[in-house]
Amino acid sequence: MDLESVLAERECGRVLDVGCGAGRNALFLAKQGYYVVGVDISSTALKMTLRKADGPTLKECLFIRGTFLKLPFSNSQFNAVVSCYSIENQS
Repeated sequence: MDLESVLAERECGRVLDVGCGAGRNALFLAKQGYYVVGVDISSTALKMTLRKADGPTLKECLFIRGTFLKLPFSNSQFNAVVSCYSIENQS
């Protein structure tokens, strides 16, 4: 089962992408109709993401520079949290 299928099955409309990098997962999910907030420590990666995002997709995304060690969100703000290869890359 792929990520989008799991999110759809569980009716997760708001997704936090921790360590979103260049936005591959965040932008894909936004195009599928999810509201996605991407967090990454790299301003370079976030700039790459914004260059890839088109107008309608960007309306479904918010990108924030930061670390997952101090997320600026309250509990229950998202239906799901995804993270691909970011936790093991923290030093």
